[in-house]
Amino acid sequence: MHGKFQFHGRGGELFSIFIVNLLLTIITLGIYCPWAIVKIVKYFSQKTTLDGVSFDFEGQGGKLFCIYLVNYLLTAITAGLYSPVATLRINAYFTENLSYKEKKFEFDATNACDFWCLLFVQGILTAITLGIYTPWAMIKIRKNLLERTSYEGVKFSFTANGGTLFCLYLIQGILTCITLCIYFPWAVAKITNYLVSNVTYGENAKFSLQMEGGDLFSIVLLHGIILIAITLGIYYPWFLVKYNTYQMGKMEVIET
Repeated sequence: MHGKFQFHGRGGELFSIFIVNLLLTIITLGIYCPWAIVKIVKYFSQKTTLDGVSFDFEGQGGKLFCIYLVNYLLTAITAGLYSPVATLRINAYFTENLSYKEKKFEFDATNACDFWCLLFVQGILTAITLGIYTPWAMIKIRKNLLERTSYEGVKFSFTANGGTLFCLYLIQGILTCITLCIYFPWAVAKITNYLVSNVTYGENAKFSLQMEGGDLFSIVLLHGIILIAITLGIYYPWFLVKYNTYQMGKMEVIET
């Protein structure tokens, strides 16, 4: 698995999907939501290519509805104690229905107890440090989920460091505040680049993302704020396409 990503979606196509999903979700009082999610995920998957080959998503709304219903009920019955297991089950559904070159990704949802303990410990440490430990917790959780994910028998992993992420959040947060949020796109670019660029595939490949703050500023300001506000939200699908086209165009899987 290597090469450059690209996104080939169009705002009009996504708008039509959004409209149909919205109407059906309203008519069914929210019951259609899982089917709507599947259609959107399928669209974004099929419009995303790596090395010129598109991804595919074979999930079905009915299956997702059952997964959401069962896991929601079990989480409610157990007063939230089941939520880590539900997280694994839902991740497994989305991962195992995603394919590339007609080969599906895999997700190991076993050892749910270990994941439950991980979330519990990270939650405690984050609470007693008044949130300071959050970057370390995020990295450990993401690393666990990525290492459960594989493609063609090769596992993904995550090499980011909690201390580095903490410094990034701190510095970018300060710069965003003192510039009255003008710096926000640059902050998003730096943090997102760091997180994505520390994802590895096996021992010989890693992801690389090189977004620029200035580009994001233009996309977020013009397409994400001004045009969405002027059109009362109607432009949102076009904004998503613009953002994904830019982000995917800056991402690739490189050999190490």
